[in-house]
Amino acid sequence: MICSRLIDIMPKPKKNTARTKQKGNKLVIVITVVTIILAILGFFGYSYIKSLITPINIEPDEISLQQSPWSIKSTFTVSNQRSDKTQYDVWIMLEFNDCTIDLKNVSFELPSLGNTISGTVGNIVVNYDCVIVKGFDSTKKPIIFLIIHHLMPSQSLQIVTNIDSSQTFIGGKNARISIKSIRHSDTPVNLISQGGQLAYPALIFPFSFTLTSIDFKLWRQ
Repeated sequence: MICSRLIDIMPKPKKNTARTKQKGNKLVIVITVVTIILAILGFFGYSYIKSLITPINIEPDEISLQQSPWSIKSTFTVSNQRSDKTQYDVWIMLEFNDCTIDLKNVSFELPSLGNTISGTVGNIVVNYDCVIVKGFDSTKKPIIFLIIHHLMPSQSLQIVTNIDSSQTFIGGKNARISIKSIRHSDTPVNLISQGGQLAYPALIFPFSFTLTSIDFKLWRQ
């Protein structure tokens, strides 16, 4: 009984609130640092995974159309720098944003892959190294697809774009062309044989698309 009373009347030790608060602050700092590190690793990990999914690189990926009317020549590069395999059926999409333009006033100077993919229509040779498809999406936005037959590892192609907006161009402050790779394959596209002549297979577009023209390289035999 006496011992119990002594224990009850003895002063209880006070908690060191300052030390507890300091430990709490250190814990918050550690958690913050770890969160930042994980975020950085996540960003670079995502970029690495994205590079594996999208081996096609485009530089630059945008062409400004803010200065008009004009005639402009711009060059962008499409390359297979992120894969050790040949990429086939490479689709490059040029999307015209915040502007209206007659796609007849957009032309290209296309590189040659060695004229390896070609067919004939009568006495005309049709080259399928790079196919130009023009049209509109469901919102009437002008779209151009460049379909490159193949890109070998580390191969780069320079594509020159000629745009004349002097007559038909209507653009806003953010008028521009966004350029992106939207499709590629590990297997080549096989041309279709029709009556002893070769033809490109039917095009399957990634979204609702109204086709207005298809352009190839042509020459007489």
